Amino acid sequence: MKKIYTIFIVLCLCSCDKFIYYDIAIQNNCNDTIEVVLERTYQNPGFSSFSISAQSELIIAKPHTIFTVNDKSVIIVFIKKLEISKEGTPINLNPLDTSRWSLEKINKWEYKYLLTLYPEDFE
Repeated sequence: MKKIYTIFIVLCLCSCDKFIYYDIAIQNNCNDTIEVVLERTYQNPGFSSFSISAQSELIIAKPHTIFTVNDKSVIIVFIKKLEISKEGTPINLNPLDTSRWSLEKINKWEYKYLLTLYPEDFE
């Protein structure tokens, strides 16, 4: 009986799904602070606003799932709305256009999505 119990515990532990973690970040390569308003559709739906200083990067969301998304579609799965402006001027591109985001696999359980913004994105 003890052997069956041990086998059962081992099987339960081996079958547990691990979480996949995502860092969704924005890199501000401008010489001014940019403002970001984010509407999330994941774990805690709602709005957040951030200021990203000049020449810096900020993680704006850290969602996690039990499935792997190996392409940039995770951005539009977890973010419903993303508004970015600099000194009151809105960005002149769609920040949820996944072609502007880079994807980096950090390890088996972590990914990083990065949107890099430049001064010409606000002209």
